[in-house]
Amino acid sequence: MENETDSFGIQKLNSTEPVMGLGRSALNDDKKKRNRRQFKQEAHNFFHTLFTAAEDSNEQLKKKGLPYRFHVHQEGEEVFIDVVILNTAGEIVETKRKNISHDDFERMIEDVSQIEGLLFDETA
Repeated sequence: MENETDSFGIQKLNSTEPVMGLGRSALNDDKKKRNRRQFKQEAHNFFHTLFTAAEDSNEQLKKKGLPYRFHVHQEGEEVFIDVVILNTAGEIVETKRKNISHDDFERMIEDVSQIEGLLFDETA
């Protein structure tokens, strides 16, 4: 069967022939892949930002002769921040606070830069 043309001379498609292209699921899969890549990049950037802030604060703590350090680590896609105590060899001997929140981390960084150390709220 030949394709017909309309009054403008444009060839009409035979309705029995499938139109090739990406289906909705393929488009959604592509979008999901892009979103996943973007999420991983943002997570990597966030981890790098936290790690750099921790390094800067750790340097200040070291200069002040304090044994406390921020330990930023990643497990899978999760990022954790701990406050640890180091021995004289620089090894972690105790975890003072585990998995602190981002807000606590920012407050503690401010404490380090403005005062002589870290303040811990031990009330529960």
